[in-house]
Amino acid sequence: MARMIPSGFPEGASPNERVVFDLLRNAPGTETWSVLHQVEIASHITQVSGEADFIVVIPYVGVVFLEVKGHVTYENGEWSFGGDKKKRSPFVQAKEAKFSVLNWLKDQDYLGLDFPFCSGCVFVTTRWDGEVVDFHRHQLIDSRSIDIQKPSLFTEAILNLVEKEVDRWSNLDKSPNVDQEYFSVEDANRLVDVLRPAIHSPKSLAPLIWCQIDQFTGEQIGALSCTSTHRQVLFTGLAGTGKSVLAVTAASQISQRGESVLVACFNTLVHDKLKQALKLPGIKVSTVSKLAYDTVGEKRAQQILESYANAEAWDMIAKEAEQAALAMSDAEKFDCLIVDEAQDIMKERILPFIFSFLKGGAQDGRWIFFADRHQWIFKGKDISLEKFIEDHPKSFVRQLHANCRNTQRIAEFANTYSELKLPDAYDPVLVKNQDKPDHPRPTLNYYADDDQQVKAVKACLAQLFEDGFQPRDIVVLSRKASGSCADKLCSQGYPISKYQLSGDSANEVRFTTVQAFKGLESIAVVLTDIELPPNAEGWMPIWSLFYTCVTRAVYRLDCFAHESTKEEFIGLALRR
Repeated sequence: MARMIPSGFPEGASPNERVVFDLLRNAPGTETWSVLHQVEIASHITQVSGEADFIVVIPYVGVVFLEVKGHVTYENGEWSFGGDKKKRSPFVQAKEAKFSVLNWLKDQDYLGLDFPFCSGCVFVTTRWDGEVVDFHRHQLIDSRSIDIQKPSLFTEAILNLVEKEVDRWSNLDKSPNVDQEYFSVEDANRLVDVLRPAIHSPKSLAPLIWCQIDQFTGEQIGALSCTSTHRQVLFTGLAGTGKSVLAVTAASQISQRGESVLVACFNTLVHDKLKQALKLPGIKVSTVSKLAYDTVGEKRAQQILESYANAEAWDMIAKEAEQAALAMSDAEKFDCLIVDEAQDIMKERILPFIFSFLKGGAQDGRWIFFADRHQWIFKGKDISLEKFIEDHPKSFVRQLHANCRNTQRIAEFANTYSELKLPDAYDPVLVKNQDKPDHPRPTLNYYADDDQQVKAVKACLAQLFEDGFQPRDIVVLSRKASGSCADKLCSQGYPISKYQLSGDSANEVRFTTVQAFKGLESIAVVLTDIELPPNAEGWMPIWSLFYTCVTRAVYRLDCFAHESTKEEFIGLALRR
């Protein structure tokens, strides 16, 4: 079922539009689609205002503007809709709606409009066999594709419309540059968030923040120029300096030259985000653990897991995977290795294994690593950044300084309470989202016990909704894998669900651990369970995670700490 916006069909609207509404709402395989209905367009290109009957937003496909009619005839240059004669073509109406919205998006500095924007018409009760100069045949969906019992016929017709339109563009002398592969579920939801405020005028939303991030990070792309003159490059930078975007861009550029690329990372959610963005031929995206398990085979990996303790089992699997990779021919290996969040894999057992998949290996192969020296939060026998550079004398080190993600207020909050100091701190001058009066200040709230924290977090979430944030704009983080504030909210029936990159309920706030969310970001972050841990071996102190926590927040940050931490926070503020 597609996500319908608004969710219900308005009373008094066209019965033909009701048919299309029901088809889109009930069609199987449309779970990631978003459908905007009766879209008022204030900035119309030919009228004082206008309307689009439907805007269908389809990840990895494009955006389709549909004008809906019932019984339609065409005679002597005049269109007739149920007896009502009009000279204006419905196909022109759909096209003008499309270009009106496109122009509005460009005025808003919305970037990344290189996915297909198409338009067409739906004739619900008319079978159309004629040819008219007004439109191309694939732009019309007629009654043969309208069957309430088989809604997939209709969605297949929409997909066919986009496919044929893109094919038509490819044969033009000046064909538009479109790339459907990069129009991810996340991108589609972001576009809908940008369109909805313009259409429905909610009192407050932060959708254009994502556009700003795209713009700010786009300015960092020039940093990749050093990869054309150096075969081995280590990019270092604080959270939010565009490392993941540069990793995706570098992989895409290399793939487009016909070379193979292995893009590796440690974290599952980072893997999912990279995989969603990189669907070009010749690119393999994998976590290091999945790469190892796939290389030795599921059966052999299971045997090792049954025979050894966890840490020892991983060492055995990585060692056997490394030996298998070293035995591969060059044709089976990769031309380039790209590692995002590279500090996570700078461990004695992982590095040799990951380099074994690269032509030329660590010393002579081509690789690009992206690392943050302040996010060394996973345990293991680490290789420091300095040691890594020393071991790879051919590598070129490029430091990224500009913060493209956080508001200046969040960046300064991270400096203060994570004890970052220049040159390894955010320079306010280089924070691209400079301070504005309407930027919310990060909050630090204290609680005496778990019940008080749950109550305070509920109030915080209610205020976020009051301020116009949507549930999917908000992530609740904790260092705890179990027994967290979010777990307690779940047990009380609060609409909150485990974070996944796609397929999440748009009506629920999401939660996860800080460790799992490392490398990602959210418009609003609620950080919970900040407390002083007991002096127990193996316990991960909140202070070692705090920098990672707060830098996940793009625009709004609310922190909840046990009152026993108050002196620590006051001391940090005074030392700043």
